[in-house]
Amino acid sequence: MTDRSTIDNKDHNRTKIKLGIIGTGRMAQARAKAAADHELLEVVWVCSRSRERGQEFADSHNINKVITDWEQGCQTEETSGIVITTPNSLHKKMVLRALKNDKHVLVEYPLALTEKGAREAITAAQKSAGQLHVGLTHRLSGGHRTIKKLLPELGELGSIISIQCSGRQISRWYDDQKRMGNVFVASNLHYIDQLIDWLGEVKWVNADLRKKVEKDRILRDIGSVMLGLAGGGTAYLVYARGWPRPGLGFDRKIIGEKGYIVEKGEEIRYLTPDKEETINPDPVDNIAEDCRVFADLITDQKAPPYTPEDDLYSIKIAGLAYRSAREGKRIEVK
Repeated sequence: MTDRSTIDNKDHNRTKIKLGIIGTGRMAQARAKAAADHELLEVVWVCSRSRERGQEFADSHNINKVITDWEQGCQTEETSGIVITTPNSLHKKMVLRALKNDKHVLVEYPLALTEKGAREAITAAQKSAGQLHVGLTHRLSGGHRTIKKLLPELGELGSIISIQCSGRQISRWYDDQKRMGNVFVASNLHYIDQLIDWLGEVKWVNADLRKKVEKDRILRDIGSVMLGLAGGGTAYLVYARGWPRPGLGFDRKIIGEKGYIVEKGEEIRYLTPDKEETINPDPVDNIAEDCRVFADLITDQKAPPYTPEDDLYSIKIAGLAYRSAREGKRIEVK
């Protein structure tokens, strides 16, 4: 049987990256599958508070070991990388502990719930032998890339209007603000980050937040934020959860000097005075591609298409949106 601990890759051997996954939820499932399909990644343990749940996860993904102490996992010598898929409030402290032990870290966004926390994690990464990677997977989607390519054709930008409205009951830990964070840094963050990736920095933020809470649980909420873009134009983003069925799904409209982009679900329409084009972007396995980015960062020091600093800036804007909603006024970005 071939020894898979090293992979012959053209002119040199590359050692397999042995990973531990903290968490057993939807993203952990996706990460485990992507790692299993990558020649250089191998998950050797999974960490769960429930040993029974951890064992079910391990059996499903052919993982040999289950642990219940994530801090112990961050110290073990058998792994060189840690994948963090836990509730948002745990991200920063797990990242800090893993980096302190010189582990490579892949963490789902957000890196932290606050700008200060994200800066602390990035500073820790600069002092660590481990690499820090934040999974901004939405930037890899076919839809995101298609719109990024089309935007320059619109000329001067007028506005972007984006609405995401769920008619489902808020589930799991997403109804707990202490674990999830406010709606801007949690649910709305990747829409904010998409805009920044497309159009650059933000000049000002004006936001509103409404929610219904019962026994410390969020029954429904809606976060609305208007962003003044440094390159011109404005964006208006709405993210609503827990509203009546069937909800409204996702819809985005972009108004430009020379035409329009309309995104509805998986379909993108590009409209100009001369033509109307419907585009169905090729499907992309964002998680698998992001895992390849992580592996390339570790093995080849290949620069990723996005960095923890990108996530930091989006967290900063989300934090200003939350402040604007609390104070009821527009906030200038400094």
